[in-house]
Amino acid sequence: MTAPYVGLGCIESSFLCQTTGCLQDFSDPDLAPLLVFLQYLTQLEGPMWRQIRGQGLSYGYSIVPRPNEGLLYLALYRSTNCVGAYKEARNILECQLSPGAQWEVSLFESARSSLIFEVIEREKNVGDMVTQSLLSYFKAVEHDYNRRLVQLIAGVTVEDLKRVGPQYVARLFDPIHSQTTVVCHPSKVDEIAAGFKELGRELSVYPSLEDSLLSHW
Repeated sequence: MTAPYVGLGCIESSFLCQTTGCLQDFSDPDLAPLLVFLQYLTQLEGPMWRQIRGQGLSYGYSIVPRPNEGLLYLALYRSTNCVGAYKEARNILECQLSPGAQWEVSLFESARSSLIFEVIEREKNVGDMVTQSLLSYFKAVEHDYNRRLVQLIAGVTVEDLKRVGPQYVARLFDPIHSQTTVVCHPSKVDEIAAGFKELGRELSVYPSLEDSLLSHW
């Protein structure tokens, strides 16, 4: 599946967004295991932190499910080497999705703990509580959703990660089931497009924002 690649002269770094279909319900029982799986990969001192940011390939990265959209997002932002960062991200995912994947106990425990902290942090004051109450309405979940999510996260096991990874994350790097968008400086367009072609990603190249599909919206 072809994807847009846009050159933007006002930026020096590269930005990537890649999506694939995923969970569509905030109450899905697989959401908690999926969140822990992704936290394991993206947390501080985790695989992506060491192999992407640690090597200076990209300042930031994330993999986030958005049930309201039914999509799983991979993002690389302020990337100095977009192709290299993307290749590392793919290698990390493929490694953890393989049948013999190793799960470090310390990283697994850290992933659960840091994720629980993030959920609790959403309700750290009265204003946050009001915001979460409104979000609960839009998410179509109960008012104590975050409390129950914390309990579900605490109960996630490594076996759960081995199950949800192949089911939901494997498609993220499948060109047939995912879409990719990259924005970079015009001088890097051809180089990065060629790099993604070698990785099996055909990108439709737009030298500027005016030439892209966005100018027709």
